Amino acid sequence: MKNHQLLIKTVLVTALVLTSYFAKPYTAPVLKKPSAETQKTIRQFFQFPGMLLPIHEHQADNRKVEVLFTTDSTGCVNFVLAKTNDDLLKKQIEKKLSGLRLIELQHDVVHSVTLNFKTL
Repeated sequence: MKNHQLLIKTVLVTALVLTSYFAKPYTAPVLKKPSAETQKTIRQFFQFPGMLLPIHEHQADNRKVEVLFTTDSTGCVNFVLAKTNDDLLKKQIEKKLSGLRLIELQHDVVHSVTLNFKTL
């Protein structure tokens, strides 16, 4: 009887050890840092500030706009939110970024970009 209980305990301990050995430990998802190519694409996309705001309508000032966006599995931007008080600037940024394709970014994750504009 004691040998039978000892055998059951040994089998259970062995099963526990083997299960913990082969179990995959939880690892947090690895977040890819935006590559230089992605940053270059965004920088080139906004290289022409005259596209966004006609220069003669605004006086000289600096504007800082935080833009939040997500991409789908194909890399197309599917959601854009520009944080600014200027409605025209907000609409233009959201319109321009909606057509952008950033293949290297992780999809279904909110990405943030800060844009600095200087109008003359």
